[in-house]
Amino acid sequence: MTMKVYVKNRPKNRSLKEIRSVIKFMGEKLKIDKYSVPTVVVVKFIYGMRKKSGCLANCIWTDDNHRPREFEIEIDYKEKWPKKTLDRVLIHEMIHVAQWTTGRMKDMMSPPWYIRWEGKMIPSFDMDYYDHPWEIEAYGREQGFSHKWKDYNKKKRQKKAT
Repeated sequence: MTMKVYVKNRPKNRSLKEIRSVIKFMGEKLKIDKYSVPTVVVVKFIYGMRKKSGCLANCIWTDDNHRPREFEIEIDYKEKWPKKTLDRVLIHEMIHVAQWTTGRMKDMMSPPWYIRWEGKMIPSFDMDYYDHPWEIEAYGREQGFSHKWKDYNKKKRQKKAT
């Protein structure tokens, strides 16, 4: 099945193709596309997000909390995002998409602010952001996938040159 990717309000120094390509690469590597229902990812760049909410980016499901298939990745808008930085942010948030789609992470909604992570209830409000197990995994895998992404692009450029 294919993944649908939409981008809203992108920075001027990043093409739609570049942003979609990172998302699709991660979808393939994380096997998000293997399900019969298509996954929809909307990437939204929001002015002043970091100032208002304190976070640079986040990933939320927009359809159903039980194995969701539709997501919004919200990212703080900057006129000129450094390529490596934005790629890493997209990679990190796509790791969260995979966590939701596989059911490893589930927003319990009731009681509020509880996340079921691999079957265990976690009170997300009661711990530091960097101690959340889903963030530990996302930050840990982000670096490896960033290297894979870089290698993939290098091979693609070499192939184009020949």
